[in-house]
Amino acid sequence: MNKKSPFQQLDEALFKLVDQLKNQAFYGQFQSVVGKLTDQQQKIANLTMSYLLLFIPVLLLMVVWLMNSSLRSNIENKNEILSQIELFNSKRIESDNKGREIVLQAPISAQSELQTRIANVLGRIRIPTSIVTVTSFQEGKAAGSLKSYDAAISFDKLSTEQFTELVKNLEERERIKVSGMRIENRIDQSILKGKINLLFVSSQR
Repeated sequence: MNKKSPFQQLDEALFKLVDQLKNQAFYGQFQSVVGKLTDQQQKIANLTMSYLLLFIPVLLLMVVWLMNSSLRSNIENKNEILSQIELFNSKRIESDNKGREIVLQAPISAQSELQTRIANVLGRIRIPTSIVTVTSFQEGKAAGSLKSYDAAISFDKLSTEQFTELVKNLEERERIKVSGMRIENRIDQSILKGKINLLFVSSQR
């Protein structure tokens, strides 16, 4: 069985609509009124009725089309909003992850606390605490619950391997960045002395 085209379906719907209108009481009344008119007036009345019958389905189609267009527009707007929300959430998660990578796990807000943290690092990598000392500690800019700090430590009689382990633990484990350093050799090429500048971000208590 061949599927009917949209135009055939529209024609059938129009004919059904006309038949239904003819069965209505007002149509009989209309015909009665028209029958009293002159031939010219009857032609005008019938022509007007024909145009009205044609216009009503077109009007209905236009209404349906406008409603569909509005619905599609709303769906597109909602999809765009959902897309923006998803993008925002992914950026927020990325930002949170980046933030966790640079903020200290345990807050530091004083030079003595930094000295204790450095001592813990030295104990972990088996370096005497007496040869590394915090020499300066300054507060930097604050943003919300976070604040940056600048500090410096001096060291003496560190081997190259010990120095490497110290810097590695400060940056990778403690999230304390080395922003600068000044190193000089003592006795031979394997014994180091110098100063390391530190930068870190800590939450405020």
